[in-house]
Amino acid sequence: MFAYDPVLTLIAISFAAVNILALQWVSRQRVDANMRLVQDEGKLAGASIAGLQSMETLKASALESDFFSRWSGYYAKTVNTQQQLEVTNQVLEILPTFLSSLTSVLVLVVGGLRVMEGELSIGMLVAFQSLMLNFQEPVNTLVGFGSTLQELEGDLNRLDDVLSNEMEAEGRRQEAEGRRQEAERTEDTEIIGDGEAEGRRHPLGRGETEQVFEDSKLKGYVELRNITFGYSRVDPPLVIDLNLSLEPGQKIALVGGSGSGKSTIAKLICGLYQPWEGEILFDGVPREDISPTVLTNSLSMVEQEIFLFGGTVRDNLTLWNPTISTTQLMKACQDAVIHEALMAIPGGYDGELLEGGGNLSGGQRQRLEIARALVNNPTILVMDEATSALDAETEKIIVDNLQSRGCSCIIVAHRLSTIRDCDEIIVLEYGEVVQRGTHEEMLQEEGVYRELISSEG
Repeated sequence: MFAYDPVLTLIAISFAAVNILALQWVSRQRVDANMRLVQDEGKLAGASIAGLQSMETLKASALESDFFSRWSGYYAKTVNTQQQLEVTNQVLEILPTFLSSLTSVLVLVVGGLRVMEGELSIGMLVAFQSLMLNFQEPVNTLVGFGSTLQELEGDLNRLDDVLSNEMEAEGRRQEAEGRRQEAERTEDTEIIGDGEAEGRRHPLGRGETEQVFEDSKLKGYVELRNITFGYSRVDPPLVIDLNLSLEPGQKIALVGGSGSGKSTIAKLICGLYQPWEGEILFDGVPREDISPTVLTNSLSMVEQEIFLFGGTVRDNLTLWNPTISTTQLMKACQDAVIHEALMAIPGGYDGELLEGGGNLSGGQRQRLEIARALVNNPTILVMDEATSALDAETEKIIVDNLQSRGCSCIIVAHRLSTIRDCDEIIVLEYGEVVQRGTHEEMLQEEGVYRELISSEG
């Protein structure tokens, strides 16, 4: 274009630069607006889901208007942020077209004047106009692509919150093992012998061995050594220097007031949290050195919060694992004293459950959660307030059934009547062990456990 006319070329380049500068000018505010929009949409979705999940409470408390006011506030904020972002979207959508048209007009006006002055021929002006349009097209495409990238940046920043978290110990171990095996497959083999034997090769032996567990299951030994853990490094730890050991078939109970660290310890054992200090061993092997498959087959947890999804009873129990047989399902449900209630549902194990188990009572939902934990026949079972919604008779039957299975049990309980026959009871207060022993031993001495028994009446 410079060969045709430098003045017209300068006009075309100037307007292309204005196009790119406009994209840069709105860049920061578009990225910020898109991040706000993503956050506001998340809050709106969270409020909507929370309202659906707690609709019975809202109706019973006549809080529909209050909830709608809160929900509409989130909705209005989301719409306002969307409108702010849409303003810049429209600017970037219209600006390239407007500047292209303006450039064409100026080129024709200035070019016409230069034709009249004899500086440029009409043919050269037409040719320049054609070249300029070909030059502007990729610039406009670049501006549109930049606009898309700015919108994408807000979404990627949200993903970074997840991707920046440290990988779990089991994941790191698997990744390292995968790299090691890949290196072994590609490693050169050693040449052995000489003469005729020269050239024969054999693979290098493995430099390390991995712990192998019989039948891909743990035996049930659990040990916590000097475990210290807290939720924030700037605050004092919640669990301090905890030691605990459990042999196959034994039952250990964790008791104490609210906030004493019982549920936290249960989640530490299950690997949901990583301790600050100390180590957790299963069958004498550190948790991070055990295959996740072995842990999954051996360890189950029943939490306080019950999660049931809309679908068949079978799917809720097996979590879509096709290898679990109907016999296993029935055995688990019978031990959890829920089999008869499930058979009363049209379709039995293939019958439909409502979202959150809406067509079951609170006790039935809890028993179904216990059955889900028993389906894999675990050797270690962690129960966090797992029988709080059950009557004493049903609770006793379930406890007896668990004992007959022979699995190691860690029980978190407020209702002390459920843990009197445990092999060891650990009393916690502010994350520290203040008493430990059997029910009979601690009942004979003054202490927190005796006070808890007295308060229960």
